[in-house]
Amino acid sequence: MDEERRQREYVRDEAIASARLEGEEVGSETSADLEAYVRGELTLDEVEARTLARYSGRTGRD
Repeated sequence: MDEERRQREYVRDEAIASARLEGEEVGSETSADLEAYVRGELTLDEVEARTLARYSGRTGRD
């Protein structure tokens, strides 16, 4: 496994841990985006934008 992929996996794991510490779970679509990030198919900016778009306009826990 190359260093870049290890770094991406670390970032993914930290993002998931952070969400859990805040009492949230990472949804399946965000999980899929994070896996695409690990594979190098998305940037972190793209993952963030997609996640924000997914939840914009929502109130509470829909």
